[in-house]
Amino acid sequence: MRVWLPMPNTLKMAWRFLRIDWRSGELQLLFLSLLLAVTIVAGLTGFVGRLELMLAGESSQFLAADRQLQSPRVVSDNWLQQADNLGLEQARLVNFQSMLYADDEPLLVSVKAASNGYPLIGKVNIRDQLYSQDYPVAGGPPPGEIWAERRLLQQLDISPGSEVYIGEAALTLTKVLVSEPDRGAGFISMGPRVLMHYKDVAATEVITEGSRITYAWLFAGEAGAIQQYEQWLEPQLADSDRWLNLEDNQPSVAIALERAKTFFLLASSIVIVLAVIAVAMTSQRYCQRHVKHIAVLKTLGATSGYIRNLYTGLLLLLFVAVSLLGCLLAYGLQQGLLTQVATELEVALPPTTTQPFILGMVTALISLLAFTLPALARLKAIPAVAIFRQSMRADLGFGRGSVIAGFVGLLLLLLLYTQQLLLSAVLMTALLLVLVIIALPARLMLKNLPSTGARANSWWAMALANLRRRLAANALQLGLFAISLMLLLVLLGVRDSLFNQWQSQLPADTPNFFLVNIQPHEVTTVARWLSDVGVKTEAIYPMIRGRLVEINNVPVRERVSKEGFKRSGADRELNLSWAEQLPPDNKILAGEWNAGDATSGQGADTVSVESELAEKLNIGLGDQLTFRIAAVEVEAVVGSIREVDWERMRPNFYMLLPKASLQNLPQTSMTSFYLPDELHPQIAELLKAIPTAIVIEVDTIIKQIRSIIHHVSLALQLVLVFVMLGSVLVMVATVQHSLDSRKKENTVIRALGGSKRLIVGSLIGEFVIIGFIAGVLATVGAELILLALQQWLMKLPLELHPELWYLAPLLGTAIVGFAGYIAARRVTRVAPMQLLREN
Repeated sequence: MRVWLPMPNTLKMAWRFLRIDWRSGELQLLFLSLLLAVTIVAGLTGFVGRLELMLAGESSQFLAADRQLQSPRVVSDNWLQQADNLGLEQARLVNFQSMLYADDEPLLVSVKAASNGYPLIGKVNIRDQLYSQDYPVAGGPPPGEIWAERRLLQQLDISPGSEVYIGEAALTLTKVLVSEPDRGAGFISMGPRVLMHYKDVAATEVITEGSRITYAWLFAGEAGAIQQYEQWLEPQLADSDRWLNLEDNQPSVAIALERAKTFFLLASSIVIVLAVIAVAMTSQRYCQRHVKHIAVLKTLGATSGYIRNLYTGLLLLLFVAVSLLGCLLAYGLQQGLLTQVATELEVALPPTTTQPFILGMVTALISLLAFTLPALARLKAIPAVAIFRQSMRADLGFGRGSVIAGFVGLLLLLLLYTQQLLLSAVLMTALLLVLVIIALPARLMLKNLPSTGARANSWWAMALANLRRRLAANALQLGLFAISLMLLLVLLGVRDSLFNQWQSQLPADTPNFFLVNIQPHEVTTVARWLSDVGVKTEAIYPMIRGRLVEINNVPVRERVSKEGFKRSGADRELNLSWAEQLPPDNKILAGEWNAGDATSGQGADTVSVESELAEKLNIGLGDQLTFRIAAVEVEAVVGSIREVDWERMRPNFYMLLPKASLQNLPQTSMTSFYLPDELHPQIAELLKAIPTAIVIEVDTIIKQIRSIIHHVSLALQLVLVFVMLGSVLVMVATVQHSLDSRKKENTVIRALGGSKRLIVGSLIGEFVIIGFIAGVLATVGAELILLALQQWLMKLPLELHPELWYLAPLLGTAIVGFAGYIAARRVTRVAPMQLLREN
């Protein structure tokens, strides 16, 4: 096996070639294309990876840790020892409900007792007085103290410094509790909420055998250690144990981050596509302009082997220079962008890794091997007589081998970067659609452009004639313009879809309070209070706790795996309800909405099942479900499957049964509503009227979600700038690739007395027409791809993007027309004799 390695003398000659080419301007566009490819790939990859770590770090505050283990019992010491062995930080919590007394006035509260170290991630926000400014602290209260929510102080009419009792323990209420990072974790995340030290729990003597209590252990550490511990622990978990990550605890945040991650991956892939297309175009032009160099070397006795080694050395030097400078620029790009984001998020800047820079260097290497090397390899076969034959340049165009090598190289890059066959296949299919399908109608459209007569003094007639004369070249050029515009439109469309979805997910009047445990006789009181206060509220829904025990007379546990059983939520009681009408944010996917008093033809009541639960438990229309509610079993036949939007902060239920099936069973009610900040104190009045009701305040969760979405949105804007740079580069490279042939024609026209205005007008007209047609075709292709991405990749509602229909033709006309004008200036500013000598 022969290895092509240039000798030192050959490297010196290659370096001399590089310097000459750089001074003549032939190498600059290729170098800039490769440099942009390396800088964008390494910079954007590192930026997205580190930004994801920062957002994940902020999102982990929803758990106050990287992972949280919840259990109704104290877990084995071996589990905690294994976490220690892996170097994980730990903290422990115990959650329970108890009566709190202040001046002999009782109030049912939700207690969280936290050990030292809590929270592992995030901070607790507190106030010194009831209405003073809140501020963050790194831990919870010390032993002997307790922090309580504002509404507890309002209901009991006490202030910080008061002595309160929980069981037998006397504690001093020192701070007003505003929020904790894990406010949403677990069933007991209800109010009024108090936070105390773990060491004070024993002194309360309220925890006895049979108490309803939840223990929690928090873990934080390196991602690899967390994953290793998770793999070790999960097989040992009991049905009652819950191992929580962000997706389990805050699905709305997890979904937003997952979609943003998909967007970043898609954007980075599009940048790679655009960068390598620019490299391909400039590589072909560079090689075409080296025909004379090879011919001169052949006349001086250079062998094909020498030429091969010479250009191998040239590529090696080019690769080293581009890689070093590109990685330096990428590092500066990462640091500059991430420092600002880290400051806004108030999180630590993640360390730099070598993976993005390696990927950038690999991008440069594959680009050179796939796009530049095939054309250079053909140069060694150029005969010496080529110095007299201008047509030899045309023979080095995009041949079959070059096209195959290019597509293989691009596919390899996408697979290497995305690690996703589906995304790589979608992008490659898009390219093929443009080049194979769109290029054909493009050629047909160019061929059938209207004729205005062959007037030599008409720039419009000359532009149309030029377009028709070079149909194949113009169709290819038009297709490449359409690719860059289409990819830009795809990214704009996906971004707009994400923005619209996020904005609709959490509008300004999103419910920020849940009111649960409303007794049947208190429903009228709650409805009257909501009406008097004048707040926007959802319906008041009945709520019955029940467990799904059988499907078609087969125990649920036997239908699915142990992991699937826990993931579905069927291992615990579900919230059951009924509704006269289909609730908002619910959509019937199969069957008919008949969850009222209707019954099936089999004589059984019907039930409407949430679609994800139905999929996890393999439930279909007509299946018979058996529920155990207290000591009563209720049977129902599946009459419909519903899709539920869980991200809207509204009451939703997995199962909706007929009212007749549940109305005689023990039940409470719940609702949600939006209450402005100035009306928050009125919650205390409501709770005095119905003291057994429990208020869940989700303001903090909503603010955290909005904060994450805001910073993700800013990042999307920055990513879009990179894609626009790549699109412009492709257009410039494509225009430059076609300038040589146009220069020759315009040189002859100048020599024959053609005016500058005629030449400038014809070039601008030609590029404007190409840009407009490319924009129209790009719009059609982008809409088709967007529909596919929305359906199968981003999991977003299908919608068209009419705002893009005029954007692409305008962008194509403006950018390509401007590039044509810049090209025309070169022809008109140089004397005809000089241009003839250059050609």
